Amino acid sequence: MSYTKKTLQTQKHDQDGKSSTTLAAVAFQDHLVRSLNLGLGAPVRIGPRQVGLGPAAKAKQKQKKEIKSQTDTGLRRQRPKESTKKEDKEYVLDAKPAPLTLAQKLGLVEAPEQLLSENDWQNVKTKSNERDDSKLPCVICKEDFGTQEQVLLSCSHVFHRACLQAFERFTGKKTCPMCRREQYQTRVIHEGAKQHRNKCATMIQAAWRGYVVRCWYMKLRETVPPTDPKLKKKFYASRLSSITDRMLRSCDFNIDVFLTEIDENLAASRAIFRNFDATFNIMSEEQWEEVQLKAVTRQELECPICLGALVLPDQLGNGPPSSYTTQDLHHAMSSLSKQPVRPNSSQK
Repeated sequence: MSYTKKTLQTQKHDQDGKSSTTLAAVAFQDHLVRSLNLGLGAPVRIGPRQVGLGPAAKAKQKQKKEIKSQTDTGLRRQRPKESTKKEDKEYVLDAKPAPLTLAQKLGLVEAPEQLLSENDWQNVKTKSNERDDSKLPCVICKEDFGTQEQVLLSCSHVFHRACLQAFERFTGKKTCPMCRREQYQTRVIHEGAKQHRNKCATMIQAAWRGYVVRCWYMKLRETVPPTDPKLKKKFYASRLSSITDRMLRSCDFNIDVFLTEIDENLAASRAIFRNFDATFNIMSEEQWEEVQLKAVTRQELECPICLGALVLPDQLGNGPPSSYTTQDLHHAMSSLSKQPVRPNSSQK
């Protein structure tokens, strides 16, 4: 009986060894086929092929599906406002790994590193924030992160995304520039942009507060006089100049119009004086002699107004009329005017 039990156990053990060896061989074969892409591909179909639609036909079908009947009510519908604020979402750049083969599941072949979970990434991000890596400049380009894309590696180091891609192209392998870790995972974060926005907001607030304080101090200087005599004198001089400026600004007149009116009045006065000189010009002796000569040469003995004789012949003498001067005529007429009027014989 004991012999038969031993033989049965040995047979069972041999069968288990053979099955495990067969399983390991199948697992290795499956791993090699998947890793080297030696699969036969999709099965070949026998029969008529189904020809799909071209891009133009697909576009027409899509347009027909999107067209809907509408009734024009005359009222415009308000379109929903699109939110301009974009949320900063973090995402992993690495592609999802292929499913594990049977050999990797049995532990016969080393399995690739699986993607980190959300909790793992939060722990890595916490380590980086504790070192204030996002506040420091990028190790590769030595510039602040600003609003550019920033990547976090699974080894808790941060770089510019463009800088890391350029580093990988230059070295030809995927290693961390800081710790030289290979086959790392990358995740886009926005800690550097947040720090940059906080820094800009702090600078704006500091500038605004400085402006408010300067305005308050200038107003205080304008209202409260200083104690130093020289500064006090300067303070009151500036106050007086500001008061005079306000008084001038309060006068409602246009300086250009005022100056134009002054010019016009000056031109008018000049024209008046010019006309006065031309009208009331004082004649010289030579001009009077010329006038007298013209009056004598005309031999006028009657007044053009009353048509009466200017002089009588017995008062002028026996000389020729051409020898009489205007002065003689004037004296004769004046003496004639002084004599009493004699009545005519007809009146007697």
